[in-house]
Amino acid sequence: MRFIALALGALFLFGSIASAKDKDSRPYQGPIIDVHLHAYPADGNGPAPNAVCPGVAANLEYDPQTPWPAKMGALMTDPPCDDPILGPATDEEVRDETIAIMKKYNIKGVLSGPAARIADWQAAAPGLFIAGRELSLKRDDVSAAEIEAEFENGAFEVLAEVTNQYRGFLADDPAFDAYWAVAAEHDIPVGLHLGIGPPGAPMLYPDFRVQTPLRIEAILNRHQTLRVYLMHAGFPFADDL
Repeated sequence: MRFIALALGALFLFGSIASAKDKDSRPYQGPIIDVHLHAYPADGNGPAPNAVCPGVAANLEYDPQTPWPAKMGALMTDPPCDDPILGPATDEEVRDETIAIMKKYNIKGVLSGPAARIADWQAAAPGLFIAGRELSLKRDDVSAAEIEAEFENGAFEVLAEVTNQYRGFLADDPAFDAYWAVAAEHDIPVGLHLGIGPPGAPMLYPDFRVQTPLRIEAILNRHQTLRVYLMHAGFPFADDL
């Protein structure tokens, strides 16, 4: 009898695992929120259309005698491969192709970029985009009080993408304390760039500093109602995250 009970238990467990596997193998059909979407121009990385070779970031051959920005630019304007991935040629194509993919896969996106461009994308696809507000200390001459006023006037819903580390400010830098306080007080979600940047980031941005997810711990302890999502999944600091 005990053997039969064990056998039945094993069959039940096997059936449950098989059922779970069958369920997991079905393609996801629900909604998707893209929390890291940019409304940037087609020529944002050089004359459009840009192109990039598959896997190029994993195989960068670089002679330091060549200025790094020129090297990076050439990778997209003169890609060293026979099958580059070609990007859109116009700003309208960037917008319309993005919208088409989002509608196909039931995606809603948190969109950052110039305010006028965000408004244009929202007008082209009502209800598809949540307005973000880019921010980077030193680059943007805007105070925490001005950010607060913009939010209260309905200019944006999410403070993202915050790219302070490109200019040497990490998450727990006192220079950003007032902005964290505004976000916590008004329940503004914050999308924070961390981890590493593009290949050769310090050569493109001399003040760039690598940022681990642990830099956010003190902020979350200080503002326990704060909502933050960490962009790029903290790569390559998965263990810290």
